Amino acid sequence: MREFSVTLPYDRKRIDSFLFDMIPNVNASVIYKAFRKRSVRVNGKRVKESYLLSQGDKVQVFIPEEYLSDGAAEEQGKGTPQVIYDDDYILIVSKPQGMP
Repeated sequence: MREFSVTLPYDRKRIDSFLFDMIPNVNASVIYKAFRKRSVRVNGKRVKESYLLSQGDKVQVFIPEEYLSDGAAEEQGKGTPQVIYDDDYILIVSKPQGMP
């Protein structure tokens, strides 16, 4: 379980977006699965992904440890981007999911 306190920059922000920022090494599918399993709570109450946070809220999320380990982050980020097409105006790149 991970627990976070909501600070001013995240006031009135959706909880799913907040969790993407707080747990960047976890895929979006894992975070949305936690919502479907009702494993995300704010101030002890289960919430949906569209919930708007307030400053001072306590967020708890239950995500299996295998998704939170450093090995999972390496697994998501492995691979290198490939240039598919390049000219003076357009660049098309194929990259692994999760790579910025």
